[in-house]
Amino acid sequence: SSSSAAAAAAAAFSRRGEAPAFVSAVEDPSQAFHHNSTSGNHSYDGSSNCNTSRSLHPCLRRLLAEHWELDSVGGLEVGRGWWQRLFSAKRLRLVRPRSRAFVLHKPELQLSRLVTLLSEQHSERAFLAAPTGSGAIAIMAAAGSAESDWPHVPASMQEELYLRFGVALAALGGPSEAQELETAGEPTLRRLAIAALVTKLQDRGWIAVEHPTRLCRAEVFASAARFGTAEAPAPKFLQLPSIDLLCKSVNASAEKQALAVELEIIPSVWSSQPLGPQLRLISGKNSPVDAYSVDASGKLLMRPPVSVLPALTAAEVSRVWPRGLPPGHELPRDLCSVSAFKDYWHMVHGYLLPEAALSGFARVTFPRAGLVLTYPLACLWLQPWAQRPMLSVKVGPQIIKTAMESLKHLWVFGQQLDVRAELGNIAVQDVTAFLHAQLPKDIVPTPTSSNLDGPAVRRATLPLHEEEPDQQPPAKRSRGQSIPPTQGIQSEAPSNVPALAGMPTAPANSISSSPISASSNTAWSAAGIPSNNNNTVNSTINATNITNTNINTNLHSNIYSNSNTAASAKAAAATTTTARKTLLPTFLSGDFGRGSCRGFASYREKKEAQAGKIEQLPEVKRLRELREAIASGSLGAPSVAAPTYKEVGLSKEDVDLAMDAAFATFLLHVQSRVSNFVGEGYYTIGPCGEEMLAGVGLALRPSDPSALHYRHVSTSLVRALRHGKAMDQVLLDRARGYCVSTLDPVGGGHHCLVGGCPNDFLVTSTLASQSCPAVGRAAGLRLAPHLGLQSLPLPADGISYISLGDGSVNNAHFLSAINLAEYMQHRGFQCPTLFGISDNGICISLKGYSWLKKFTEQRLGMKIFRADGTSIASVYAATKEAADFVRRGSPAAVVYEGITRRFGHAATDRQDAYLTEEEIEAAEDSCVLSEECARLVEQGYAAYPELLSKMNRIEEMIETAFDQATQEPKVSSRETLISFNSQPEVYKTEVQKQISSLPAPPATPKSPQLMRQCMTLALDEQLSMRKNLVYIGEDVQHGGYYRVTENLHKKHGFRVADFPPDETSLIGVGIGYAQAGLIPIVEIPYAKYLDCGGDMFFEAVIMNWLSAGKKPAGMVIRLQGFDKGVFGGNYHTHNTLHLPPGLDVVAYSNGRDYARGLRNAIAQAEAGRVVMLVDSTDLINRRHLFDKDDAWRMPYPDDPTDIMPFDEVRVHGEGRRVAIVSYGNGVPTSLRARKVLEEEHGVKDVAVIDAPYLSSLSKGLADVIPKYDAVIFADVCKMGQHPQAGLICELQRRQLLPARWRSVAAATTYNPLGSTVTFLNEDDIVKATLSSLLFVPTIRR
Repeated sequence: SSSSAAAAAAAAFSRRGEAPAFVSAVEDPSQAFHHNSTSGNHSYDGSSNCNTSRSLHPCLRRLLAEHWELDSVGGLEVGRGWWQRLFSAKRLRLVRPRSRAFVLHKPELQLSRLVTLLSEQHSERAFLAAPTGSGAIAIMAAAGSAESDWPHVPASMQEELYLRFGVALAALGGPSEAQELETAGEPTLRRLAIAALVTKLQDRGWIAVEHPTRLCRAEVFASAARFGTAEAPAPKFLQLPSIDLLCKSVNASAEKQALAVELEIIPSVWSSQPLGPQLRLISGKNSPVDAYSVDASGKLLMRPPVSVLPALTAAEVSRVWPRGLPPGHELPRDLCSVSAFKDYWHMVHGYLLPEAALSGFARVTFPRAGLVLTYPLACLWLQPWAQRPMLSVKVGPQIIKTAMESLKHLWVFGQQLDVRAELGNIAVQDVTAFLHAQLPKDIVPTPTSSNLDGPAVRRATLPLHEEEPDQQPPAKRSRGQSIPPTQGIQSEAPSNVPALAGMPTAPANSISSSPISASSNTAWSAAGIPSNNNNTVNSTINATNITNTNINTNLHSNIYSNSNTAASAKAAAATTTTARKTLLPTFLSGDFGRGSCRGFASYREKKEAQAGKIEQLPEVKRLRELREAIASGSLGAPSVAAPTYKEVGLSKEDVDLAMDAAFATFLLHVQSRVSNFVGEGYYTIGPCGEEMLAGVGLALRPSDPSALHYRHVSTSLVRALRHGKAMDQVLLDRARGYCVSTLDPVGGGHHCLVGGCPNDFLVTSTLASQSCPAVGRAAGLRLAPHLGLQSLPLPADGISYISLGDGSVNNAHFLSAINLAEYMQHRGFQCPTLFGISDNGICISLKGYSWLKKFTEQRLGMKIFRADGTSIASVYAATKEAADFVRRGSPAAVVYEGITRRFGHAATDRQDAYLTEEEIEAAEDSCVLSEECARLVEQGYAAYPELLSKMNRIEEMIETAFDQATQEPKVSSRETLISFNSQPEVYKTEVQKQISSLPAPPATPKSPQLMRQCMTLALDEQLSMRKNLVYIGEDVQHGGYYRVTENLHKKHGFRVADFPPDETSLIGVGIGYAQAGLIPIVEIPYAKYLDCGGDMFFEAVIMNWLSAGKKPAGMVIRLQGFDKGVFGGNYHTHNTLHLPPGLDVVAYSNGRDYARGLRNAIAQAEAGRVVMLVDSTDLINRRHLFDKDDAWRMPYPDDPTDIMPFDEVRVHGEGRRVAIVSYGNGVPTSLRARKVLEEEHGVKDVAVIDAPYLSSLSKGLADVIPKYDAVIFADVCKMGQHPQAGLICELQRRQLLPARWRSVAAATTYNPLGSTVTFLNEDDIVKATLSSLLFVPTIRR
């Protein structure tokens, strides 16, 4: 910043693919934000007089939300009040989670570009951000800035940097602290000067591949993409014209008003052989295809090695899309268009790829680095770059001339500079075309299509490495996930190697940056030929406030100008680039879906065409009346008495904020109805009548977790504004929700939702379904600190606020929630839950009949507060009193009375079918805004002109927001939606690394164990290793119905806890616990009982999809009492499973696999996935498979890193004739059936495949199925509801099924008490196998 020529920014990398963070610190190396790639430790040294808590607070809160471990604050013990002591401390030490790794090459470079880009959109005058060394950036503005402009980084921009990218700027000073230019450090000035030149060159087709020194011409990348197509033949080598800009010295003088820069320009030519044309020729017209190629000996290579910039080792091409972008499900959702990819590349790498360079793409894997990237074909190379000294000498003058021509009309310090290059008679020509004519004659011939067809492909010779790299299993089935990066992979690339980065396919709401390999001992050493300096140009740039300034260059001699002009004392360096008139590219918001992008004019034209009808909408008419009344000052005195703002302690600023939200609530609703009327809006549930609930937002702390009813928009707006968001951004985000834009930061275009702040949790359209999770959050935020956990997402002294309408109190979700909250209070447990109930006297069409008052008096045992819902002061006072009461640990409710619903429930509501015309008219007349405006004027808090101006200003912002939102993309891709079903699966190696960092597990017995005993040992192991793991259920403390949790409560205390027998509240608490930073295992005592909490179960599963991946509720659900048994009948032997999208369902057949699978399931739950482990009753105490063989007791796998990922299957037997595929209890049943087939029917070579993962086709099963002549699917669930049906369909779609296959399952009826006749048995499997072997498939010719 201008206070010290550096802006400190501390940020965390997202744990699950969210926006990347840029790490920077103050310029002094001793105060840097350090990183140790081996240990993963970071530290941030802050100044003792730092007053930037507002800037750093959200950033550090983000670190806590991402589970960073806080070791110490200035050597103090970490405990209550540590946050207040933070900013007077000398040192804060954070330990980075081991599961994350840096992939940024030079984060300050990406941050500099980002800040410069955002400045053009948030400020009238653009400013320059440049790296200054030690991971810092300098932000400087143009000369003549008024004091009112300081600091130069607008609050809206700071908020955007934090919310979208996890970046917080610190040490932003005012003009009194501004460092004068001549006193700025030389590294700062040098980098600023270079950044100004590079910015200008980039606008003229140069590319900064090693910012800020090496630049090259963009045409070479376009050529690499075009070659091998119809437009151009494939080249033998590409020649890259480049220059090095070296700032040898720089000094500033206030006396002479000048900044003198000594610049050295070194031209050179680099060459490489592009891989793109080869891959395009090989792949032909099929897209996508596997990339086949051969080595010198003719050996077929599935994944040819490839050189990628920067130097990542062991790169291999795995897929090729030669005609445009990969399909949407292969990319992050924010990069599903060429324009989005182009904008992304520009932001991350600092230059725009030519359109031609984006005509084809390839998937590149880096097994040793643990990365999967998608690259444009133009950025892939068969050979590393090597300098060509002789060619550099020959064309150096032309390169310099072209570069100097590009610097004409350079703007620096807000003034245009006249650039004059004195290079003699050097002719200016197309350097790229000239170089293409200089191709050497002694290189390997390029394969043609003729020798790549058929068997001849083996005779082709390409300069590929002979070593075949290690194979890496592919990434799993979730939203564009990358193979998780490993730690310590970052290193500096050689300074003379162009550093282009690929695009990670992992992050869903994220922007990845340049990954750098840890190894420098690669073929890149070939590029390290010393630069030829024969063409070195030494130049001096004199930048002043006068436009007639020269840049004198001479190719053959050094000319150093001694003119020392400088900028004014308060001026900071800046360049003004072409201002971008649009908002951020869509990828920067974290969400992008392919949809129709309609222009601003389209929405306006539709409104203009329907203007007459729009004027007749009730909402528009009432808005016009309200505006006229405020303008004329004819509102009169308030009709309802209410406490004054002063009496309840509200300042003018508080009231202004609440009124902003109240006006915005009404005006947003009006525009939502208008947009719906013209076909551009899709959500019309109205909040009108409840605008005064803005007072709730003032009464709660911004950090208090909340889940708001969909009508309580005003509360949400106040919370957003109190978080520091700019009003225009808040309104734009709401408009995006109404218009289902994929850029909606809350729902991503999936649904219109209320929220958007860090601790806002989503409310679905299911009545009161938000209630039980709110109770769980309340219990969880008080429980977590008792477990010794730190870096928690929710404040330990917070309260959980949940709001709902008066109709929702009748719903079972709400009844479960209040029962649980009062039960916990009765037991003496803290449960700080505040229920806010707004009473508008009607639920859709059902009138209230004063039931709510009687209900609260008779049913609620908690303390009840009441408020006049038509007054901000009354709402604030009652909510504040209730919140203070609840903060002490007890639940309570506050009822907002006297509210009238205006304009019906939604646009589709036929009010005239259940209300009289007089009732509808009276509801529309009851405008709480006019009443509150009258109170404001009466109490001297505002004047009518001020109110009118406020309303008009907000209305204009809302119309602009809807103009913007309606032209943004909407979800139109199935693949995009599917990618949000769940969080990305954590890769096996990453799970093992995570487990390795945990404490050692307890000792386990070596003798064979029952499955039940292995389950108990596994739970004990995980509870001992993970402090954040809790186990909840019904009757679990004494060991449970099947003794699985025996003695766990004695050892682990309240972390193994009983809850009342109500599955709705039990699963709801699991959701709340997960959102409070815990990992819950929720035990459902019997499979049939899951139906009792079915809706809450589906709420947990849909949460990731609903929030576009931002608010997952990861947990493990243990489903007991499943399948075969003689006791309990149908209700205790239920054999039907729910498999909604986003749920991982696993049914293990033995104790060893269960223990290994539980380790994986808990790791996946910690990453946000919902995993359901299904326990077969018949197996948990089984000892024998045949007679008394004791085959089903197995040793416990005592290595905690021995995990079973979802993709793994277990194959019993080596036969290849028949495979029987089953899971759970079906596995021993299948093994017994195999014995019958062999002994009684002579059918040999039968294998049994244990495939426990049921939610989708696992890779392990897909790999083994084609090996068999016949396949029998043996499903223990009922036919027609059996999960294997989905697997069969997918196998058939992939053409992996053999011609002979059968599916057999349990009977389609219910299970009687005392009998097992309905369950899958050996005879079913034997008959199906014999039938498949007798079947003769028809062969069509």
